[in-house]
Amino acid sequence: MKNKAVIALLGIAAGIINGFFGAGGGMVLVPLLESIENKNGEKMSPKTAHATTVFIVLFLSAVSVCFYIFGNGLEIASALPFALGGVLGALPGAFFLKKIDPALLKRIFGGFLVFAAVKMLLGAI
Repeated sequence: MKNKAVIALLGIAAGIINGFFGAGGGMVLVPLLESIENKNGEKMSPKTAHATTVFIVLFLSAVSVCFYIFGNGLEIASALPFALGGVLGALPGAFFLKKIDPALLKRIFGGFLVFAAVKMLLGAI
């Protein structure tokens, strides 16, 4: 998938999903990045795809936060404890990403997506 226009359109889709679902753009970006070939014809490793997705979602989330803040759609006081916990959890998450087997990483990510989808479909969240 070397076509820059297609990549840009998929980036737009990830941004829309991220803004709509809140960081859900990662669900689109990880498989997308793993399928794209670089200039040498090599595909991105799962670990690099996850790390790159975090970088991209940072900017997507920053834009979404601005819209939510100015649109009165954000409860900062409610969000702060989660944000602080998220920062604390990101440290071991990034550390273990370097150490985990890529095949296991894909299984964990897929399992998490299936678990979240089932919970949402059943209305249990």
